[in-house]
Amino acid sequence: MPIIDNHVISFSMNILILGGTSEASELVELLPQYPDIKATLSLAGRTKSPVLPQINHRIGGFGGVAGLVSYIQDQKITAIVCATHPFARRMPFNAQEAAKIAGVPIIHLLRKPWLPQASDNWIEVDSHKDAINHLSLKTQAIILNIFLTVGRLELAEYVNTPQYSYLIRSIDALSAKPIENAQYITARPPFSIENERKIMQKYKIDFLITKNSGGTATEAKLTAARELKIPVILINRPIRPEGLHVEVASDAIKWLVSLK
Repeated sequence: MPIIDNHVISFSMNILILGGTSEASELVELLPQYPDIKATLSLAGRTKSPVLPQINHRIGGFGGVAGLVSYIQDQKITAIVCATHPFARRMPFNAQEAAKIAGVPIIHLLRKPWLPQASDNWIEVDSHKDAINHLSLKTQAIILNIFLTVGRLELAEYVNTPQYSYLIRSIDALSAKPIENAQYITARPPFSIENERKIMQKYKIDFLITKNSGGTATEAKLTAARELKIPVILINRPIRPEGLHVEVASDAIKWLVSLK
């Protein structure tokens, strides 16, 4: 990093972090150790009250690949860390394509998925439709109580299943409640095993439906389900773009340092 009269006059790197995950937050926390790396954290804006970082940040989309390319060029971005949610379907591919067009390196920071333990009762499926189809195979003699933790944007998938009783948890309170036969609660992770166990017992949960997001912030629900012998319908992650991937923020930092 160039220094004149003991004053830093420029940054050797100007990176864009596509965030919204705990891994992105961990990366931001590591950056003060590398003062020659200037960073902007971009959040999609799906959470109403996100925890904002102490670095330059922006909220909202870019306008597709073309908009992202323009942003990279206008802001003179020199590298991209794509640390979006494991279930982000469009942005990782947009970022990969935009990086290629703009001629800047990109790395994907993606945490490991959860793996079943011997005593787990997991049914792994590839879509919400598959999850619903599996439930339909169960007896209709009783109403099944479903703990549904899939994110507010995907609740519409379950609107036409009034034969089940749902418990739906979201970070933000929902202005519209699309599923009639449901109870809604709000809470922000991380969650404890004791908390998840109490919820499942209180609402007499028969099934947990969730996405294989990985990480520790919401893993406790799987442990509680295991202890209570509650079956879990786990939705597998979507396909990610080919390219360089790491699983932890420290490895993303190592990659950034290697570029200098």
